[in-house]
Amino acid sequence: MYKELNKYLLKLGVDDEQDRVDIIHDIILNEKTKNKEFFYAKKRAIDLFRKEKRERERYISLNSSFDEEGKTTYGDTIIDDNENEKSIYLLERQRQLIKFLIDDADSRTLMIVETFLKSDKPTMNNVAKEISLNHNQVNRSLKRLASKYDKDSYGLIDYYLYA
Repeated sequence: MYKELNKYLLKLGVDDEQDRVDIIHDIILNEKTKNKEFFYAKKRAIDLFRKEKRERERYISLNSSFDEEGKTTYGDTIIDDNENEKSIYLLERQRQLIKFLIDDADSRTLMIVETFLKSDKPTMNNVAKEISLNHNQVNRSLKRLASKYDKDSYGLIDYYLYA
């Protein structure tokens, strides 16, 4: 029975072997299809063809062309969205700048910067309260770091003030 159904499905045009095997197994294992195997095989093949046709109509390859010359593809019309790449680049630049500024800083300044970066509300008062320092000490440490910033090397500070 398996070989006959396989030949029949090939004759109907079901070229994919896995589709043929699926149809044959479903027919053989189903009690309702006894003595009507070829009828159900044809019915399942028609359902498969309809499904493939629907998929061809609904889904368009990005490599298929839509103009008369065949030069422009759907993939060519998609606008590149590189906002995510820009934000990753900016975050990396921020990390590099912070690393440069705290390169030879003392432990208190490192603790201030670390607390500043981890804080939900990074103000001098909040950071000072969190690490039990006076806000003037925090202010002086941050000003020392700011004095190391070189505008010629790193450009405008506004480029780094991105959250």
